[in-house]
Amino acid sequence: MGKISKKGVTLDKCKKCGGIWFDRNELDKLYSMEARR
Repeated sequence: MGKISKKGVTLDKCKKCGGIWFDRNELDKLYSMEARR
């Protein structure tokens, strides 16, 4: 797994398939940032 940062949230990215893995509350954080726009 590699790490990527999106809007201040660090996510896990599979180097083999490119899939993104969210830890607890990371998806909620991204959604709430978008909702504020």
